[in-house]
Amino acid sequence: MKLRGQERYSNNYSLCLGNILSEISVNGTLYPLNSLDHKLLEESAGVFDLYSESIINSPSGKKIEQLMGGDILTWEEWLALYKAAAAEVNDGLSVN
Repeated sequence: MKLRGQERYSNNYSLCLGNILSEISVNGTLYPLNSLDHKLLEESAGVFDLYSESIINSPSGKKIEQLMGGDILTWEEWLALYKAAAAEVNDGLSVN
């Protein structure tokens, strides 16, 4: 039996887990992790991958991909496009 709003909390937990996994992948050497921590993170990453894949393959995920153009950009590529679009709207935001 699902409680009202339970899925919303599940999505929030997934977002939190994604942020934790991202942080560990970048700055993991700064944390004093032991072998149990690594095992738990590996298991969590596997579950997160399955969950993420189901969202990506869902009708909503396909719609989001379509709206975003389907291209996967790096942060630098996205930022350059954002700056160019902002400069079109406001000349004061133009970057030389």
